[in-house]
Amino acid sequence: MKRLLIIALGILVLAGCSNASAEEKTEKEAPAVEKKAVEVVSIEDREMIGKLVMPGQVEADKVQSVSSLVSGQIEALHAEVGDYVEEGALLVEIDDEFTRLQKNQADIGSSLSSLSLESAKRSYERTKALYESGSTTQAQYDAASDMLAKAKLDYSMGSNNVSQFNYQLKHMDIKSPISGVVSMKMQNVGLAVNPGSPIYEIVDINNVIVEAGVTEGDINRLANEQVVSVDLPAANLVVEGTVEGVGPVQQQGGTYPVRVRIANEEGLIKPGMYAELSIETEKPKNVLAVPKIAVLHENGNDYVFVAEGQTAIKRKIEKGIAFGTYFEVLSGLEKGESIVVSGQAYLDDGDVLEIIE
Repeated sequence: MKRLLIIALGILVLAGCSNASAEEKTEKEAPAVEKKAVEVVSIEDREMIGKLVMPGQVEADKVQSVSSLVSGQIEALHAEVGDYVEEGALLVEIDDEFTRLQKNQADIGSSLSSLSLESAKRSYERTKALYESGSTTQAQYDAASDMLAKAKLDYSMGSNNVSQFNYQLKHMDIKSPISGVVSMKMQNVGLAVNPGSPIYEIVDINNVIVEAGVTEGDINRLANEQVVSVDLPAANLVVEGTVEGVGPVQQQGGTYPVRVRIANEEGLIKPGMYAELSIETEKPKNVLAVPKIAVLHENGNDYVFVAEGQTAIKRKIEKGIAFGTYFEVLSGLEKGESIVVSGQAYLDDGDVLEIIE
């Protein structure tokens, strides 16, 4: 009996050891669940001020090239780079002495052709009268007619030559086509110029234009006459401007051109300066908002990761207007839900989260 009891106890001990070993083995073989550390925030309503912020560059309102319309040698230049010139001010004098001599010669030729024309008219009238009375031949009448026709052509040619030289003399003095500042000087005294040769460039900067570009998502939020706040760091100025043009055709960079006009009576704003435009496009209102940093983009869709307990749920959303560091949420999220704002780029749908406070 005692022996049987000892044997039974041994069997129980062995069985217990076997079960313990099996449980320990099961625990060792079970894979550990990977938790991904993230930070979350709760979705709330925020006051949205619809505002577009975009970079731009200052350009002159008007840029006018001053070119020669005639050939000749520059005799005098009356402006230097940086000078302000009024519209109609004399800028360039081209030597006209030779042209005046040519014009005098053309005047003499025109006078001679005028005399010849009068003589041809008298001769024609006499020959015509004789021809009608039968006192001269057809050949003589035709010759008188031809002489008159030639005299008329000679007179027209002489008059045309005079007109050409008058035109040249009129444009020997070149005046400023606009009021503005001389930005470039391309010629010097003594150089010969031809028609089309550029001599000066004049810019009007009493008003300046800021050229910028807006995306297709924002193009319909802009309209002419909207007031714009313009920050000009180089000039240490923040001024107001007005939208004066929104281009309807997309440019190569994928944006639509926008022009903003700024008054610049003191001339402190220079072409080429960097500008930051800020345009309020909607009245303030409260909207459900999501931090921009939380929104990911994939296959043309926007989505966020929502923390449901310790599980990451990938959620497609529809975002609206951007304002500050937030997007307006049109659909896909509810107020009070927790979304991942740090670590979301490494998440997959269903991942287990370790939320860091």
